[in-house]
Amino acid sequence: MDKKTEMAINYTMDFLGQDQTELVKFLLSQHSNELECLNTNSAEGKYEYWTFESDEMVSLEANGEFIIRFKGAAWWGRKITGSPVYLDDVIQKIAVEHYGFH
Repeated sequence: MDKKTEMAINYTMDFLGQDQTELVKFLLSQHSNELECLNTNSAEGKYEYWTFESDEMVSLEANGEFIIRFKGAAWWGRKITGSPVYLDDVIQKIAVEHYGFH
């Protein structure tokens, strides 16, 4: 793995729960053959990329959401933009199922 990619992955782990779209665009352009994409064949139609703790990523994956994995890191491909993440249906569903929030 080149130094720029290694630094990008390490940076990701410092900013869990934040939009990391630019980083994922870089990875898609430089390492597309090494990425593991789950629940779809394409990043097309994904407007933002976010990373969370592993439990939340597993829940997103179980709900059929688009996940990209690379070198131990993972990102969720969000299908909408312009509103807070906590308003997304899948995030609200996970909050209710796992944490009892309504």
